[in-house]
Amino acid sequence: MRFSLSKKLFVFVCSILVLTILPLFYIAETALSRFGSYSALVNKNQITNISHQYLSRVTDEIAQKHNEIFKRIKTTSSFMANQVTSVYNHIDMIPQKHLLASNLTWHEKNQMFFSPKEEDVITAYWGNHKISDKILIELNALSLLKPALIKSNELIKESLATHIITATGIGCYYTSNINAKKTCYELPPPSEFDLRDGEPVTLFTKQDAKLYDTQWTSIYKDDVIDGLMMTATTPIYDQAGQFKGITGIDIPIERIIESLTGNAFLSETTNEDNSFAFLQNEKGHLIAFPQRFFALFGLDIDFDQFKNSGDVFKYRLENSSIESIRKVASKIHDNPQGIIKLMIKNERYLLAARQLESVHWQVVLVVKEADIQASVQKTAIALK
Repeated sequence: MRFSLSKKLFVFVCSILVLTILPLFYIAETALSRFGSYSALVNKNQITNISHQYLSRVTDEIAQKHNEIFKRIKTTSSFMANQVTSVYNHIDMIPQKHLLASNLTWHEKNQMFFSPKEEDVITAYWGNHKISDKILIELNALSLLKPALIKSNELIKESLATHIITATGIGCYYTSNINAKKTCYELPPPSEFDLRDGEPVTLFTKQDAKLYDTQWTSIYKDDVIDGLMMTATTPIYDQAGQFKGITGIDIPIERIIESLTGNAFLSETTNEDNSFAFLQNEKGHLIAFPQRFFALFGLDIDFDQFKNSGDVFKYRLENSSIESIRKVASKIHDNPQGIIKLMIKNERYLLAARQLESVHWQVVLVVKEADIQASVQKTAIALK
């Protein structure tokens, strides 16, 4: 067929346009696709950096909050010890009314003397089967410290109880917990377990060097509640330097766990079951670790083995059955200010650690990476 010149020109022009537009369209489509991929990558990196910064800031806030809590506890325990020290230093000047001692009655089951159950502060004596005149003087002097015990307990909302344990076998104990107070009258006899053999006292009696500052006990099974306890304990010395006993503030570990996990960040994460915080000391021993995450971290702990305050809880991440957990334990210790990645059963977690200045412990925030970076996936889908 023969085409007119105009038709040939039209076909020629169309061919030129097609041959020109198709490459340009391909280049534009390719560029846009690459830009989308690049934008997704940049967005992912930005959100990753922002999420790491956010985790660091949240961990800083948790650390600062608990640094102040433990500082307040130590200060209050030291204040109580100063009060008791003053009483011992002036014990000869205190009027001897013996009102308190006359109220103590012998409990055959416990093999110790107890004050009446209706009194706010429980007083017990188990140093002997008889109360000597010297012990009467000491009991009378310690009765002056009831207001200090009560006020100290009120000041520390995390505490279960405040108490005094003397080297002579006297105990003064205050708690607002009715069940804990009731259990005090069910303590085992001294022949089975003497409170002076518990770590709050042996921290000072079984040391080569004399300690004067407030110390934190290991985690132990408490005698009056069904759970683990930690005590801020301060020694009492008279003016001659003789050890007279300790003051203590009992902090249930469960209350520390509630404080660690009860922050806005953890309550707003997409999956709270994958986000928590725990506390460990400078040697890596766990202080407060939510029990529901033991299995996740490969920790198999039998709580039936803990009977009284002589039984100490000493577990570390190195005790985990999961190799990645054991490896990350040293990283937390060596990198207390950074973000550490952890893989557990094909799930990636982010760990942010901070050190508490007042006690030299570490708080560690654990977050599932998929939760903290959920917005990355949504953005990638939108860009695609």
